[in-house]
Amino acid sequence: MVPFFQALPRRFVLSFLGIVLLSSQAWGHPHVFLDGELRVRAAKGRVTALELIWEFDEAFSQGMAGDFDRNGDGKFDQKETKALFKGGFENLKHFGYFLRLELDGKVLPPLKKARDFSPRLDGETGKLVYRFVLPVDLAPRAEGSTLVVALYDTSYYVDTLWKEGHPGKATGDGSLSMAFSLGKGKAPSEYWGTCEVPQIRVRLGAKR
Repeated sequence: MVPFFQALPRRFVLSFLGIVLLSSQAWGHPHVFLDGELRVRAAKGRVTALELIWEFDEAFSQGMAGDFDRNGDGKFDQKETKALFKGGFENLKHFGYFLRLELDGKVLPPLKKARDFSPRLDGETGKLVYRFVLPVDLAPRAEGSTLVVALYDTSYYVDTLWKEGHPGKATGDGSLSMAFSLGKGKAPSEYWGTCEVPQIRVRLGAKR
């Protein structure tokens, strides 16, 4: 698997991490921090997409803005967005976009296809924000199901959290009832066997 930092421009990786990449200790500690929000989209009684909003830390955001906001206007135009997608997002498909999904206790295959990628720089904080959609097709059981969405990087290179006060939100045609709750659970890790990871649990009601 390609390390996450290879998804980033080489000159930014070198300036941001510097000599730390020369140490094996670098891989056991986070260097990028992000807070995530989740929107679960439904249509005709099925879950059809997961919409993610990621907000990155100030240091990472400043470095990425320097590399990709070429005209320095605080926005990403079409050309800059295309470059950012290729240099700072596309490679994340190899990591399942840092998501681990379980439906009724069964681990689902990693998601590898994203659409509607939309980056922006927050005008007040200057933080880099990614918004994107992951298509899925999940059918709840007749008696209802539980979808667990964990957000984490198995290498702990990126420190991930679900954003405080944002346990998840239902969107779509309203054909599927959803109840959200934040929690933690165990998941595989590259360094510790298993680790505690942030989860959103979504109770999917029976079809209406």
